[in-house]
Amino acid sequence: ERLQYSKDLTGLCSVAVEEVQKLTGYDRVMIYRFDENWNGNVVAEKLSRPSVDSYEGLWFPSSDIPPQARQHFLQVLDLLLLGMK
Repeated sequence: ERLQYSKDLTGLCSVAVEEVQKLTGYDRVMIYRFDENWNGNVVAEKLSRPSVDSYEGLWFPSSDIPPQARQHFLQVLDLLLLGMK
């Protein structure tokens, strides 16, 4: 329900990381935005312990993301888009 009331993409991402953390119990949940060369920017992050350094706003080169992970991201995106039809 909170996702529906997000006013912009930033707000939507913030709510999404909070909700995913609640569901999974992971210590760190992040949303990346990738450019056309697969360089990634952390656009939202939720940490279970505030004493841990945040990655939000940082950029990571495409070499940090193995080709298998990139392919997986594309497959998940395809599934999400199919589910929206």
